[in-house]
Amino acid sequence: MGRSTFNLIRQLFRGASPSPIKRDSAPEPKLSHKPKPDIELPPRALTPDEPLAFGYKINWFAVKTSDGQAVAGALALETIRPCNWCVGMECAEQSDKRWVFVSPCCEGWTFAISSTLPHPVDADRNDHTGVHRKSGARFRQVLAALMDVSHEVQFFGSYRVADYAGWARAIDGKIIRVFSWLGESGEVLANEGAQTQEEATLNLVDPGNRTPADACDYLWERDEQLSDEPRLAGEAAPDDPDAPVRKNRLHAFPGEEDVLLLAAAWGPNPRMLSGQPALGLIGQLPPV
Repeated sequence: MGRSTFNLIRQLFRGASPSPIKRDSAPEPKLSHKPKPDIELPPRALTPDEPLAFGYKINWFAVKTSDGQAVAGALALETIRPCNWCVGMECAEQSDKRWVFVSPCCEGWTFAISSTLPHPVDADRNDHTGVHRKSGARFRQVLAALMDVSHEVQFFGSYRVADYAGWARAIDGKIIRVFSWLGESGEVLANEGAQTQEEATLNLVDPGNRTPADACDYLWERDEQLSDEPRLAGEAAPDDPDAPVRKNRLHAFPGEEDVLLLAAAWGPNPRMLSGQPALGLIGQLPPV
């Protein structure tokens, strides 16, 4: 599907019970902020539980540290209090409350998970309201703060409704890679650093050292070229939304499965975490 066809279709159609948990005597994390009395969590939030799988329709930072308080502080979270995985993930998925769940340490990493975390945006095309630019600026602030907490910080995010996919990685105080794509508007929002070997292994087209705008044009050109290439018998079309993960075919635009596969290649697989029952932290992002 060419870019002109995509834009035409977009104009025509644009108008949008928990598992049992184990009890344990793990100590409750120390609070750094006094909770507001008008925001309450259910009593079951204080029952330590094992890690839960996550990764779809959510954003998260993976920070190589066991210090959840430091992660919460870097995010400038408010109304912080202890919380288990089950209730924490329920809150993190609520886009109207600004909740962020800071997990207990898992396999040497602490996760900050929320549908409202800022995401990478360096482009300003089609951003008439300035919402993307605000998120991009806030993302850079948070990433810099987390880089002071740990020598390695990663970001991942996806949201299939808007066809969003993004990731970032910083090691030893240096940003190695930042990329994000918004299929709803058909544009690259960020493209910094060389494509990593793990991205190449997923058969993602390399956007090269281009600005977001130029990378966007290049990926659309490559998508048209790839669409014209003959397919093997039984192989799904490259723009088929129901196609399985395209591990063996080059593709221009990433999807949520690419995000999860990259997360597993860079660090712990968020769909297969292991750990003892414990409590993390729950807090709210400050209003923008």
